[in-house]
Parts: sequence; C-alpha cells; structure tokens
Amino acid sequence: MAEPKVKKSPWAKFGKALHIVVVAAFFLPFFGVSCADKDMPGESMDIITISGTDMAFGCAPGGLASEAKDQSERGGMTGGSLDMKIDKVPIEPLAIIALLLAVGGVLVAFLAKGRNAIMGSLIASVLCLGAVIGIYFKVGGEIKNDIAAKMKDDIEKSSMMRGSTVDSGGRMGLWISLGCLAGCIALSAMALKDRDSA
Repeated sequence: MAEPKVKKSPWAKFGKALHIVVVAAFFLPFFGVSCADKDMPGESMDIITISGTDMAFGCAPGGLASEAKDQSERGGMTGGSLDMKIDKVPIEPLAIIALLLAVGGVLVAFLAKGRNAIMGSLIASVLCLGAVIGIYFKVGGEIKNDIAAKMKDDIEKSSMMRGSTVDSGGRMGLWISLGCLAGCIALSAMALKDRDSA
C-alpha cells in the first residue's frame, strides 16, 4: 500500500524564492534623495541612492551626484551646478545584521529539512524584518536630517537651481525586502500551523 503524499505547503513552493529576493533587494536602493526642477514639478531625479550593501560595507552611494563626481574626476564633466561632497556611506551595524540574517534565511531554507527549515525561516525573517525596520527609522531619519538638509542649503546658494525641491525617503530595495520578509513570515506561520504540510 502506497504511503499518502505529503501536502506541499505554500512555504515549500514560494518560501525559498522569497528569501533569495530579500538578499537580492539589498543590492537595490534602500534610500534616495531626489531633486525636482522648479520648472518641471512632479518630475524628480534621484541625486543620491543608498543600497543595503552600501550601508553594510561602507561603499560610495549611487545616483546622479555620484556619477557626476566620477565623471568630473575623470575629466569628463566640469562646472556642475550643485557642488556637493559625496562621501562613502557610513557602515551601519543594523544593515550588516539584516544582511547576515537575510543570507542566513536562505541557508536555513535550503539546507535544513522539514519543520526545522520552516522554523528557521520564520526566526530569520522576523529578526531580519526587525533590523530592516530599524534601518528605515534610523538611517532614513539621518538622511532626511543630514544629506537632504545639506542639499537644500546648497540649492538655495545656487542661482541656477534655487527654488528646486528636495525630497528623501525609502526606495525599491527597502519596500521589496519588507514585503518579501512579511511574506516569508506569513508563509512560515501557515506552514507551522498546518501539521500535515512539509
């Protein structure tokens, strides 16, 4: 007599993929500072973008200001309208913790078996979600109060850009990671609740 097939949970179908997407999201912008032209309201450009890996490893930020600096250093651009010093992103301990937990979630999901994998996924996801939320409030506030405020001051001093608006906030990588982590938590909790799933 054949043994009854074990029902595959939604976590078994999608959980591993969600963990991989969370790690990939750390390479996308988590935060950005954008500038909208006074003559073209509603159309803004990201002057500075900061990814999860930038915060974890202290890399240089991305965005138009960073690209302009690189071109200027190579002699390809001179006389920029906004003179800003672009420093490397300070290493953020919460970003290191979140990235390690995201990688840990992938390892647990692929290497552990059965309910141990599901429980490990749930724990890693909850802790990583807490770290990412901490990053949102801590780093997001610092960007708003430091980088965005400095850019506003520089714009006010620039005759060409005076009147332009500066805005800062979360970007795609942050929202993807939060959404996927919430999905991992929900799927793991459902799988643990269903004793017949694997």
